[in-house]
Amino acid sequence: MTVLVVSVAASADDGYGSAAASFDAAGTYWKVGREDISGQKSHYPFCRFLNVTIPQGSIISSAYLEVVANANSAYTAVKTKVAANDADSPAAPTTWAQVTGLTLTTAQIDWDFAAVTAGVAYTSPDIGTVIKEIVDRAGWASGNNLILTIFDDSSTSDNRHQIASYDHLTYAAPQLTVTYVYGGNVIIWTSD
Repeated sequence: MTVLVVSVAASADDGYGSAAASFDAAGTYWKVGREDISGQKSHYPFCRFLNVTIPQGSIISSAYLEVVANANSAYTAVKTKVAANDADSPAAPTTWAQVTGLTLTTAQIDWDFAAVTAGVAYTSPDIGTVIKEIVDRAGWASGNNLILTIFDDSSTSDNRHQIASYDHLTYAAPQLTVTYVYGGNVIIWTSD
C-alpha cells in the first residue's frame, strides 16, 4: 500500500463562495455550513490539491480530509457533505458562479461538525469512495489536480464554522491523506 499526503499549496487553491454571490480565495479562513445574512445562505468552500500522484484505476483503501478550525465556535449543527469536482484535472474556481457550479461526484460523504476549537485539527470520515470515483475516470492520470468541496447539507439556522486556509499564518492548510494500492494482485483471506 502507498500513502499519499498532500496539502493545499497556494493561496488561490482554497476559498469559498458565500452570500450575495461573494467569493474569497485570499482570506485566512473559509466557512462551512450556513449563515443568516439577509436570509439563509449556504457556504460553498473548495480545496484544490495539486499533483495527486495516484495512478488511474487504483484501489483506494481509505482517504481523509483534515482541516484546522480558525476560531472557537459553539455551533453544534453544522451539517455538510464532502464531494469532489467530477473532472480530470480542474483549475481552481475564481468566481462565485464557478465554485457554486462545480459538477460533483455521485459519491458524497456526510461530515457533521459539533463545536470546534481554534487551532484543533478535525478529520473527515473516510472519503475513499469520493476519491475512487475520480481516479476511475477515463481521463484521470497520476499527477492531476483534484478539488474537494465541503458543501452545506441543510445546516440549521446560522450554524457555521471557520476553517483555516492556506493563507493562515499560524494554522496548517487543509490536507488530504489517501492510502491506495496499484498494480499487482490483491488477495483477501477469509475464514469459515
